[in-house]
Amino acid sequence: MKIIMVACTFSGLLLSPPTVARECRLPQHWQKLCGILSTRVTQTQPKMKLEESEAAGLESFLNSPHSFPNLEGLQAVLPKTTLELLMAIQSRGLSGRFPI
Repeated sequence: MKIIMVACTFSGLLLSPPTVARECRLPQHWQKLCGILSTRVTQTQPKMKLEESEAAGLESFLNSPHSFPNLEGLQAVLPKTTLELLMAIQSRGLSGRFPI
């Protein structure tokens, strides 16, 4: 019985796709979002999945000079929501219109 379980487990490890950790290029004050961003890129379910190009676009957006003092505080409590808000701000081009 043990041999069969080990063989099934071993073959399952060989069939799973390799996971490569992505390098986080967010500024220091947004580092709490790195894990969420990485998870969204590597997840297999289409809901909330990000392509690498979308994640890289968000990283470059956050590396440009923008000020989001309220969202920086929000990420400590609701990091996933903060990530979604930042993505919405970027995609709609709202960053220069009002302080967030």
